[in-house]
Amino acid sequence: MGGALPFEERSVEMNDRLSLPDLVAGVLGDYLTKRDTQGPDDILIKDAAGDVLLWLTKPGIGLKKICTFLRPGLNGLIERGSISFSPTTPQELTFITIFD
Repeated sequence: MGGALPFEERSVEMNDRLSLPDLVAGVLGDYLTKRDTQGPDDILIKDAAGDVLLWLTKPGIGLKKICTFLRPGLNGLIERGSISFSPTTPQELTFITIFD
């Protein structure tokens, strides 16, 4: 376990970057729950959730996008694995300047 102290100076940019894992976890939790209960062909997701899933399909250089899961398995064991995403249609790459 680890922890951190608040930033001395409030940084909106850094807080936004630190929120990314929470956003992805929420979207994946919602998506995987619906996939398990409704089936993969009947999933309806919100537009914003779709944007996060689309973002996961794009290659990243500075930010590694690794998604893993843990869940109860058979015989009381815990299943674990990784999740990878790929677009169903070709994507254009968009470059965004992070630092000037």
